[in-house]
Amino acid sequence: MATNDSDNLKPQTDIDDAACFDNIYRAHVQDMYSYGIRLGIPADTAEDFIQDIFVRLLLNPGRISEVKNMKAYLMFAMKNHWQNHLRDSKHLVDITDKGADFSVEESALDCIIDNEERARVSKRLNRMLTALTPRQREAVFLRYIYGLPYEDVAQLLEMSIPSARNIVSRALRQMRNCDSEALMFFYFFFHFFMRG
Repeated sequence: MATNDSDNLKPQTDIDDAACFDNIYRAHVQDMYSYGIRLGIPADTAEDFIQDIFVRLLLNPGRISEVKNMKAYLMFAMKNHWQNHLRDSKHLVDITDKGADFSVEESALDCIIDNEERARVSKRLNRMLTALTPRQREAVFLRYIYGLPYEDVAQLLEMSIPSARNIVSRALRQMRNCDSEALMFFYFFFHFFMRG
């Protein structure tokens, strides 16, 4: 999936350019929120994390100029913020556990399919996606729903680029074995509708 022009949106002069900062926020806030919810972050906490991340960007304007892919940077910041929160809260959760849940709730499907058909397709897609490991689900979502290149998927999942390609490939193979017709819809939908 091609990256959005807003992925590389950076201030022309400085982060103090309020319009540019606002554009960065508007271009990425929904994806950050959605990714946070999929990671299991409660809605109000996800909103707080987003605010914290953007406040840090305002306080450290030099970071913006160093970012190659804004969407990947912000999603990585969201994941790190959650892991830091878990560690600081002293939850009995291993934050390095590669099997932590990754939600597969509907997202972009709501926009184009009528209710009856959406329910049927959604059920099939959810069955396919829940058959994957949480790590495979996250890799598929990062690659196809959020449109990140394999380099960024690898960084977010803390693995090598070949490993990221392998995990996505295995996930797609497993999805095909589960329901090849629904997988065809998955490819079609994200190829034609998510690429804009």
